[in-house]
Amino acid sequence: MSLKYIRSNIAAETGFHPDTSVDDKEYLDNQINQVSLDLFNSLDLVGSLFEIVAFFTDFEERLISVPSYVGDIRAGKYYDCPAQITLRDIRPRYGTDSWANQIIDFREVGVSTLAISNTEYSSLIFSLPEGEVEAEDLIITIIGETPVASMVEEQLTLVAGQNSVTSVNNWVGAPKIISKNRVNLYDILVTDINETELAVIPNSELKSFYAIWQVQDDSVINSVTSNSMEILYKQKYTLLVNDGDEFLNGRYDEVIIWKFLDEYWSRQDGKEKLAEGARLKWMSKMAGVNRNKPKGKKVELQTVANKFYSMFGWGAGNYRR
Repeated sequence: MSLKYIRSNIAAETGFHPDTSVDDKEYLDNQINQVSLDLFNSLDLVGSLFEIVAFFTDFEERLISVPSYVGDIRAGKYYDCPAQITLRDIRPRYGTDSWANQIIDFREVGVSTLAISNTEYSSLIFSLPEGEVEAEDLIITIIGETPVASMVEEQLTLVAGQNSVTSVNNWVGAPKIISKNRVNLYDILVTDINETELAVIPNSELKSFYAIWQVQDDSVINSVTSNSMEILYKQKYTLLVNDGDEFLNGRYDEVIIWKFLDEYWSRQDGKEKLAEGARLKWMSKMAGVNRNKPKGKKVELQTVANKFYSMFGWGAGNYRR
């Protein structure tokens, strides 16, 4: 199923005309996304959890940069060690109950525009695998610190057909913001003057974003040599934009349709019984989808190949699927 399927079914029940009215289509799509997001945030829906193998970007500090498609981390473990790891935010390190007393902690320490920090004062190079000939110019904005200023903004333009552009400024560490003005055709590779790969900006995203996590491990840090961790995560919500876009492989389409109608009719006088009927339907369909989820069984999680592996010199054969 697809966004078009959801939109068409809602229109048939409500009298909207998304095929002939731009305003109706925009309204329905915005509300469909809001309903979908509410569902997505309510719990870990079927098909929303994945695994990746993430490599330490700083082995001494045990830092991991998690790419933007990762939403919330649910669990983590060393790639070659079964020891349990406790997920924490940044605060316990500073409390009276020192996190050093824990066996292994995995804490979120912040966010960054770069997966690997720019350790030298270097310009940044933005590259596409090939020029996007038929597209409009792509504008990249960088805001951050340079050797001579605490905050500088620079805009770069990738002209249609051009496949790389270099910043004029040299940047100290990771810039505060690296963004682009639109969705484009190809992922953008960010490198320094030594051709060290620092980040990848997905073509579907408007900014470079990495969550930075740190492993604090006083118990086995001297015995574990793994340079990577397995991470269970909930994917980030992706807006439904194109007619063919799907929400979690279409499993929840009927839930979205009837939840939309529940909320829509609840806002209208005299439609209380329709709203109540729609509410019962979406709740029943939601329970039906979740009942199909295996319970009391060993579940094989879906895994994805992390396209950021090449940044750390690992080929496709060096991670598990």
